[in-house]
Amino acid sequence: MTALESRSAREGTELELPGGYRSVLVTRSDDRRGPQGIHLVEHAGTHYIYKVYGARRNPLKGILERIAARIEGRSGPSPATRLAVERRCLRVWRDHGFDVFREIETGPEISFGAPALCLEYVQGRSALRYFADPSVAKDEKLEALHRLAGEWARRHELAQRLNEPLLIHEHPSLEHIWRGEDGRFYHFDFEVVYTGRRLRERIGREVLRLVRAVLRYAPEADREEYLEVFLEKYRLHDFLRLAFEDLWRSPSPFVRVWRFFEWLGPRARLPLSQFAVARMVMEKLTARGEHAT
Repeated sequence: MTALESRSAREGTELELPGGYRSVLVTRSDDRRGPQGIHLVEHAGTHYIYKVYGARRNPLKGILERIAARIEGRSGPSPATRLAVERRCLRVWRDHGFDVFREIETGPEISFGAPALCLEYVQGRSALRYFADPSVAKDEKLEALHRLAGEWARRHELAQRLNEPLLIHEHPSLEHIWRGEDGRFYHFDFEVVYTGRRLRERIGREVLRLVRAVLRYAPEADREEYLEVFLEKYRLHDFLRLAFEDLWRSPSPFVRVWRFFEWLGPRARLPLSQFAVARMVMEKLTARGEHAT
């Protein structure tokens, strides 16, 4: 299969690339876009990561996406814009001492049929696979969560002080955090960023999603302990309260209507839905005797 034919190729698929190169698809491509995905390429004994930014296949959907981005105050959806935003975020995160992949300017020149960014390859696996791995001891996972929570708190405090939306991850997920074999955690996938409008609420939304992601892969009997470890290290609890307010009592009528229909859906009733996790966090803060400041 060639990269241009990888309409809905799955993770692990081997692809033929122009120039005789071959790649392994690290993340699944999106069949709603053109050539897109994260590719692992080996050349002359060195591995490289290529992130490819595809455009919407349906022109009308592309136009609607651009209109929505303007209304919501986020960066545009074009491949060139997403690549540029990713570069800016990588630079800002690195400048402030956060672990991200380095851009490689001397990698093989490969044509994917869409803009692409060449990044260093770090031996390891996604944080999702790490936390979901039953062979990793609970104490090791809790220590990793302790370190991550501390880094998230430092980054969010800095984002608020500098009013810097580039320090907020708009696609927070354990799939977008990479654990290197040296134990360091690298964040990636920064192709979308919002303006500084409602920055504090966006910080709260990010951290709540990260908490939810971690709890999803914690054994049910250990979730309370995982949450306690997180809250002990992540001391910016007002951001979590803002995330709760955004879910249940947003000042935006549009958001309230949207959340209402989300709440009516079957996924909202799941034990670890965003609504359930928000309540779980608030109940834990209340039990600790903490109140909004």
